[in-house]
Amino acid sequence: MKIGILDYEACNLSSIYYSIHRMGYDPTIINTAKEIKQIDKLIIPGVGSAKHCLDYIKKNGIFYEINEFLNFDKPILGICLGLQIFSKNLYEHGNSE
Repeated sequence: MKIGILDYEACNLSSIYYSIHRMGYDPTIINTAKEIKQIDKLIIPGVGSAKHCLDYIKKNGIFYEINEFLNFDKPILGICLGLQIFSKNLYEHGNSE
């Protein structure tokens, strides 16, 4: 099983990475849309601004791949902000849709 942790350049990667690693897995840090196709489970950490996160993943083509991940019923763990980005509208630091 391959676990990926999304890096949107404003999150707590190391604490998530080492927690998963201590459970016996070898997680992958996800920086590109292509890498999402190579994992079975996705973790979206939760530190930063939801608007920044959405802007980043849309700009880098990752938004579409996350939706495809969901369409294939692959599990996603969104921690705080990582869950907020699945809302219809966000208002923190500007409106995001």
